[in-house]
Amino acid sequence: MSWGRAFRYARRYRNWRELRDLRDAGQKPRRVVTRSGEVFESPNNVNALRSVAAGFAKQAYTPRGFAIGADDLVVDVGANIGAFSVYAAKRTRNRVFAIEPFGENAAFVRKNVAANDCHVTVIEAALADHDGSTQLYVSPNGTMHQLFERTEDDQLTETMEIQSLSLGTLMEKYAIDSIDFLKLDCEGSEGLILGSAPPSTLDRIRRISMEFHDYASPLKHDELVQLLQQAGFETRLNWDGKSACGYLYASREK
Repeated sequence: MSWGRAFRYARRYRNWRELRDLRDAGQKPRRVVTRSGEVFESPNNVNALRSVAAGFAKQAYTPRGFAIGADDLVVDVGANIGAFSVYAAKRTRNRVFAIEPFGENAAFVRKNVAANDCHVTVIEAALADHDGSTQLYVSPNGTMHQLFERTEDDQLTETMEIQSLSLGTLMEKYAIDSIDFLKLDCEGSEGLILGSAPPSTLDRIRRISMEFHDYASPLKHDELVQLLQQAGFETRLNWDGKSACGYLYASREK
């Protein structure tokens, strides 16, 4: 590991030596302790550092203008091990919902929420375009389970049946009048979720922060931009202009 990377690890994580050694050995870190004291653990096939870094170090979901406010109600779709859910719960006194369909990951969401003394409602289901059940394609990479068999690099064959619900049903079932911050990192399901949401549901969302997945989503990022702009959002992209993934931000605030 370079001195520059080691310095960044030391600045961001209390267990930076352990993380450095695991990286040098080509192994996935399963435990991360941030400099501010949050502790996260992950299943064997999930890189805990990558999950934590996206929310804490890189602030991929909370760039300029998208900080989580003290009264924001937050919905985290694609919670994985709960890193962003914990990040949000440390910043708002309002409710936080973590949506994660894969059972082992959802168990680690609960474990990490408890370890960090947070109040988060964990929902073991997939947000999609219908209520009932659906098939989840299981990836060897524990961060890439999805509702589609086609990935960026491969085809998935193993499936399991899981509960599914629409965004509108989620809001009705959990008495959510409005969502201040909707985070989406759900391996292509963003197209299902937003594409099926009626205007009356989208009108109740203030900000959306998502990673888009053009290789899987039924709506590519340009179509999502058009949909959200028509719904009254202002949008911006963080994208290299060529890859199948990037970040899309939408807000009703000037």
